[in-house]
Amino acid sequence: MKFQNARDGLAYFVSRTTYKKVSPEAIHASKRFLLDSLACIAGGWNEPSARIAREVSEDLGGSKDAHVLLTTRKTSVVNATLANGIALRALDLIDMYHSLDHAHPCEMTIPPALAVGQKMHSSGKDVLTAIVLGYEICMKFAEITGNTRKGWAGTATLGQFATPLVAGYLLRLKQSQLAEAVSISGSHNVSLAIAYNLPISMTKDALNTFAAQSGVMAALLAKRGFTGPAGILEAPGGLWPQLESNATVETLLEGLGKPFRITKCGLKDHKFAAIAWSHPAIEALLKLRAEHGLTPKNVKEIKVRATRKVATRIGDKAGAKLSPLDTQFSGQNILATALKYGDLLPKRQKMSADADVRAISKIVRIEHDPGLDHLYPEKMPSIVEVLTVDGKRLSCRVDYRRGDPNNPLSDKDIEEKFMALTAKHLSKSTAKKICGLVWGLENMRDINELTTKFSKN
Repeated sequence: MKFQNARDGLAYFVSRTTYKKVSPEAIHASKRFLLDSLACIAGGWNEPSARIAREVSEDLGGSKDAHVLLTTRKTSVVNATLANGIALRALDLIDMYHSLDHAHPCEMTIPPALAVGQKMHSSGKDVLTAIVLGYEICMKFAEITGNTRKGWAGTATLGQFATPLVAGYLLRLKQSQLAEAVSISGSHNVSLAIAYNLPISMTKDALNTFAAQSGVMAALLAKRGFTGPAGILEAPGGLWPQLESNATVETLLEGLGKPFRITKCGLKDHKFAAIAWSHPAIEALLKLRAEHGLTPKNVKEIKVRATRKVATRIGDKAGAKLSPLDTQFSGQNILATALKYGDLLPKRQKMSADADVRAISKIVRIEHDPGLDHLYPEKMPSIVEVLTVDGKRLSCRVDYRRGDPNNPLSDKDIEEKFMALTAKHLSKSTAKKICGLVWGLENMRDINELTTKFSKN
């Protein structure tokens, strides 16, 4: 079927997707990302940005439709999306999809799906289907938009077209209302990538959630008859021309759900609480550390050779004073911490003032190797070269980080991540019950059964 406007094609696709039309593999993947996201929300719950978001959501009040997760408090779906979404991002342990652009689909999908699902008393099947749809649309936009964002933040700018469809699906919007929701959301959520420049502010934790929150609002408005511009993507004043993107209505709609993309999105090991672009280098350094007994005292120099994207995102981000947020993005600090401690657990984000870490950071160099660029996005290679104090030159290369679809986390790994990050909030028995609920979510009649269990007693 031909569509003049991209939003109409997206609405048609979503309105005709049902649980029965989604493959078992995609449904299982949606459970994995849901459990992983709940783990990340628990992990980030005590961070300053998450605490402030909860306080603001409580101040705003509103209808008691959805839980502020890990509490017994309820608020509006818009406010719940804000509070839970900021906690989700706080430790930077979330999912990651690499293509021409990159995306964190969980931020645009899971807090909205849980919030609206609670309001609508949606079944587990409907929530799982909504998650699959959100990932599908986020990932497809990342594939076709290209690297022409000129300083725009990718996940919020592109994912703003997914959230209204996630929310709209669960609100049971008509096809025409879904199209309007896309246009409403897409009119005002183009976000600036300066949020990811050092020094990192709390806006890093909120940028994508702001767009998700607006996407939920767009769906609520569309349900009552609010309208948006039809050519939001392809018209001269739409998103694609502003980004100088080659994307078209046809390239967006081609192959949607054939198969569903969610199985191709990556996850993060909770022992690597840092920006995903750094993970191949972390793993390469840790391999050398284990094989050769490397310590802060016997390493003279560390050099990383990587793609332009990696070098841009983690290179030249050293500093004498790094906040915990900064440490998630500073390649020099990340590698120095990995060398000393052998991991990047969330608690290591507090270690930037450590004397050893600061000293090692000064001998870390991160360089762009043009010879690696052609391998991305299929691979994300990093080569770590270490010069030891006694003159040995060591080298290790990692192409697929742990958690990449080509080097995936197992279901057991995700459960371990969930158990580790919820330990401060939930008893072990409660955490295990929640894992069981997620793995069997298709049997749940009302998603409130899960969110109520995921509350602080």
